[in-house]
Amino acid sequence: MKRSLILIFAVLLLSSLNVPAQVEDAPQEIQAYVDREAKKQEVPGEINKLIYGDLNGDGVKDAVVQYNIQIGYPGNNFLSYIAVFLKTKGKYVLAATMENGAKLAPVLVPAAVRNKIITFDKYAAQGFDKVGTVKYRLSGKRLVKV
Repeated sequence: MKRSLILIFAVLLLSSLNVPAQVEDAPQEIQAYVDREAKKQEVPGEINKLIYGDLNGDGVKDAVVQYNIQIGYPGNNFLSYIAVFLKTKGKYVLAATMENGAKLAPVLVPAAVRNKIITFDKYAAQGFDKVGTVKYRLSGKRLVKV
């Protein structure tokens, strides 16, 4: 019995390592944006991944965010979005957004920014299996696949 409980605990611990943690220290402008988007739906929102890199060649680190709006609240269904913020005069300003799937659909998770290109890890439905990568660049107010 004791061995079974230890095994169950170990499996739960290992399975939790694949679950991305919610970002708690996002810049104020970015968190405020996600909060406004969630408020429109009257449900919670959360930032799941936040990365930084220069997206417009000005030498300043901009931000790429993957966030969820918990549309099934208090259940566990969500819609996922990508938002890009350019750092302008010391503040993060929204530059582009993109729908990014849902709980039962594939989603993109930002992984890196290099040479103005955003690399995303692509996860299969349910979000547990990485199935590849995809690259986008900021073009005006849109993200365009490259």
